[in-house]
Formats: sequence, C-alpha cells, structure tokens
Amino acid sequence: MSRRRLWCAPLWGAVVAGLLTGCGRAQPPAAPALEFTRQMWNVDEKHQTVRVVGEVINRGAQPVREVEIHAALIGAGGANRGENMVLVTDLRPGEPRVFALNVTSHGGILTVQLSSELPRHR
Repeated sequence: MSRRRLWCAPLWGAVVAGLLTGCGRAQPPAAPALEFTRQMWNVDEKHQTVRVVGEVINRGAQPVREVEIHAALIGAGGANRGENMVLVTDLRPGEPRVFALNVTSHGGILTVQLSSELPRHR
C-alpha cells in the first residue's frame, strides 16, 4: 500500500464520520415538557364533528413560545378517522392553558389521541 493511500484513510474516515453525524448541523429544538389534563370530547354525529376540549400544562423550566396541539380521532383497529391542530402561544413554566378544537370525523371513533410538536414553519 502506498504512502498516499495511508495518508488518505484518516481523511476519508473523518469525512464519513461527519456525514453520519450531520456535519455539525444544529439539532432541532427539543419538544417542550407538556402534560395534557382534563381532556374530553363530544361527538356530533349529525355534523360528523368531534369537539375536543382539554388543558395543557407546561411542566418545563422554560417558557414555550409556540406549540401545536394535535388531536387525532382513533377508530376500531387503530384507524385514523380525522385530525386537526390548534396553536398555543406564550405558555409560562407551570402555567395551565385550556384549548379547544373541532375535528371532522370520517367514521366511528373509540378515542382521541393528543400530541404536541413544535411548529415546522418557524
């Protein structure tokens, strides 16, 4: 093996390691520590709409500027029967916030699954 090949091996190893670890790209911010409480929903079968009402509490140490609250309607066998989201803003540590949203239902539902995520557009 030539000296040139031996010299290039560590360089290629560094390039591959950089590609696998993201080349120093900034990691997306972590999702805030939120807890959902007092969740309920009402089904309006005539209008095929589900009204979801709940409360979210910021359990983290930092304020949350914006967070999306997603509601997914889950039917038999885990089928997704509809979803929607609402934006909650300026949530201080320890602060509870009531939210409400309507979701169009596409079939019978067994439960509503809530989740949160940071807005993608910001």
